[in-house]
Amino acid sequence: MLSLHEFVERHPRLFVLSGAGISTESGIPCYRDREGQRTGRAPILLKDFLGSDYARRRYWARSRTARITR
Repeated sequence: MLSLHEFVERHPRLFVLSGAGISTESGIPCYRDREGQRTGRAPILLKDFLGSDYARRRYWARSRTARITR
């Protein structure tokens, strides 16, 4: 790990693009089951978010609730 730390120190503008699974290893809950099907609520689509005041209010309300309950 020391060499990784040194590498990051030498490259302060480092960009990391990670693959699937990195979030679950970090403790972030998975949103897909073993077959790859989404679990829980579907994400809001950009066109719905931009096109509807109600959708935006609902999105922000869901986001606030999710943070409070974790």
